[in-house]
Amino acid sequence: MDTEQQVEKIRAIRAISSSHGVSLVLNARTDIYLMPIGEATARFERTVERLRAYRQAGADCVFAPGVSDRDTIAELVKAIAAPLNILISPNCPSLTELEKMGVARVSAGSTVMRAALGLVRRIGREWMDTGTSDSLFDGAVSFADLNRMMGRQIS
Repeated sequence: MDTEQQVEKIRAIRAISSSHGVSLVLNARTDIYLMPIGEATARFERTVERLRAYRQAGADCVFAPGVSDRDTIAELVKAIAAPLNILISPNCPSLTELEKMGVARVSAGSTVMRAALGLVRRIGREWMDTGTSDSLFDGAVSFADLNRMMGRQIS
């Protein structure tokens, strides 16, 4: 989708939500780095152009998934001058560093689900390979803790 189409959609969403008194946080993204789209030398400027346009159209924050380089992230924060959302990855700076750099929001995307599936795979392999189940219980949340987390009291 081109930038103008996306800008029109953002404006429409903002106008409709406002007219109905619905408060929402509109986080508009571009996947130029994630996919990656276009020549590497043009990605930064294209990302800045899109994210600035989204912000001007009414986005509360802007999202540039796929960016993990410290210098690029810092430059995006400066160039966009809007709350920036980054998709966490193994190559990203730490959460503390991202916060110090001015990143407003960090997303995990599908990583939490994929980490859970990795655990399920380790459990299955342990059962099949050794017949033991230690990994099933290692780090598991107890029922008592789960009930406290859910606000339940067990008598």
